[in-house]
Amino acid sequence: MGENLQDQPNVQFSVSSNTTFNGTTGYVTYGSTSDFFGNLPKPSLDSWALQVSNAINSSISESALKTLFVIQFDLLAKGVPDAEVAIDTSVQYGAGPSGIMSSASIGLMPFSRGNVHIGSSDPLAYPILNPNYFLVDFDLKIQIAIAKWTRKFWETQPIGNIVTEIYPGFGTVPANATDHQWGEWIKSACA
Repeated sequence: MGENLQDQPNVQFSVSSNTTFNGTTGYVTYGSTSDFFGNLPKPSLDSWALQVSNAINSSISESALKTLFVIQFDLLAKGVPDAEVAIDTSVQYGAGPSGIMSSASIGLMPFSRGNVHIGSSDPLAYPILNPNYFLVDFDLKIQIAIAKWTRKFWETQPIGNIVTEIYPGFGTVPANATDHQWGEWIKSACA
């Protein structure tokens, strides 16, 4: 039914507080790769294009993907926002005021591609979605950097004085977590 599905991995952070948050307007911030990653590592555009083309049944050629990836990487290098962090209170979810806030950390321009296929002749059956999150290792590196950036935000004063991270929590992802630990959690938690 469709190849070249590009989907954005989304990872949730939650914090709690003795303060009741009753605002109804979420807050969204956008960051460029340099905000959370420093210098961009050297890309492997040729191998990424081959890997993705193979994964999507060559529905887009390796050379076409490389052309797209060159443009995309150039945009990242020029500071086009590649991360979105949305902060919400429980009011946005219809639960009313509470001491819980959450933030969704989203990589906006992943290089990975997947597909969507019809899985049944039943028109009411959901299609089979395979976003191939983190097919390209660079996408996981970006998401790890965004997650660290998000945690750092929640620790920044004055908000750091009134909130405690409850998800993923320091038992799941320690304060001094390695990139491997971050990556394992992200792969298990992303949607």
